[in-house]
Formats: sequence, C-alpha cells, structure tokens
Amino acid sequence: MSELIQLTDAEIAGVSGGIYQAISISASQSNSSSVTQSATATNTGAVTATASGAGATAAAAGAEASNAALVSQRNSISAVNAVSIRRYY
Repeated sequence: MSELIQLTDAEIAGVSGGIYQAISISASQSNSSSVTQSATATNTGAVTATASGAGATAAAAGAEASNAALVSQRNSISAVNAVSIRRYY
C-alpha cells in the first residue's frame, strides 16, 4: 500500500494543470420590528339604564373607548459571492 504524501499549494497547482481557484462567500441578515399601541377610555357623568318586564332590553350611552396599534417590520438580506480562477504557467 502506498503512503499519502502532503503536497504544497504550488505542487497541487502543478499537478492539476496549474489552475488555482479561490471561492469566498459572505452573507449578512438584519431584522428589526417595533410595535406601538395606545388605548384610551372615557366615561363622563352618570350612566344608568333600567329595564323591566319580560324580554326588556336596556342600553346605556356615555362611554367611549378607542384603541390604536401600529406594527412595523423590516428585513434585509444581502449575499456576496466571489470566484477567482488563475492559471499558473
């Protein structure tokens, strides 16, 4: 059985026909998100409602409520690939 011999880059280039190839890949990703929410409720004065009898319905007026929400999200992905091939003579 023959033993394996470690070759230098120059020896590998000579055996493979003198071609050197370098590949570099870099990638980056950033994500950001924000949520803003506000809620208000007001009730002024007395609020009363009365109902009597079977099947009666009563409604009270004078209350007010509001709710607002804002959602923002941003995603960014970038990738750079570079290939360099050189031939040694």
